[in-house]
Amino acid sequence: MLSLVGLGIGDGKSIAVEGLDLIKNAKHIFIENYTAEISANKLEWLQNEANSEITVLSREEVEEPNLLLDKAKDSDVVLLVEGDPLSATTHNSLKNQCKSNQIEFNVVHGSSILTIAAGLVGLQHYKFGPTATLVMREGNYEPKSPLEKIKANIEHGYHTLVLLDIKKDNPEEKGKTMSATEGLQQISQEIDNENLACVIERAGYNDSKVIVGKICDLINLKFGETPHSIIIPGDLHFAEKEAIEQL
Repeated sequence: MLSLVGLGIGDGKSIAVEGLDLIKNAKHIFIENYTAEISANKLEWLQNEANSEITVLSREEVEEPNLLLDKAKDSDVVLLVEGDPLSATTHNSLKNQCKSNQIEFNVVHGSSILTIAAGLVGLQHYKFGPTATLVMREGNYEPKSPLEKIKANIEHGYHTLVLLDIKKDNPEEKGKTMSATEGLQQISQEIDNENLACVIERAGYNDSKVIVGKICDLINLKFGETPHSIIIPGDLHFAEKEAIEQL
């Protein structure tokens, strides 16, 4: 059996009891940290809870999961994923491949920035439009579609959750994570700088913080340790205005 276990976000201790039981009993435990950076402290805590060695997998080893599938045919295998494991299409693909290979498949869901960001700022979930993901520039590669999503959401009065890119080719090395400053610099090229923005620092951690201001003001700030995410609000309900004013 292959079990995808969501770690939630933060220090890892928000993992579901069911997920913790699985890592205590699984014969093979793997973790991917390319969809989100797994901190060394979190990995150490997980290893202390597990009865088997936790092996870090590269993107290629998850997207071409021969190792995972081979072991899951005969034993209990756990793949640990930051946040909620089926938020990424790669992990949905694993579900389909298990079905094709007649391997039992199990999911333990976890909290995600997709589910908690609105509550951290005090916005209403149903007023969000499509999520936008900003990517780091590489040469001439500078996609505009994420900025077009933000513009379209603003035009319709919707809020936008903006996720920030992470580059991690070697699973044993620390990746480069886009900061809120870099994200705001991209956003400022296409979005009115007088618009409000909400920067969320380290969602799920004890030192999580939300900073609210106009894009033109926030773009000059130095933010704390990553991970960061950004919300660009659309039309605000009076209750949302009150929540943002308190921030």
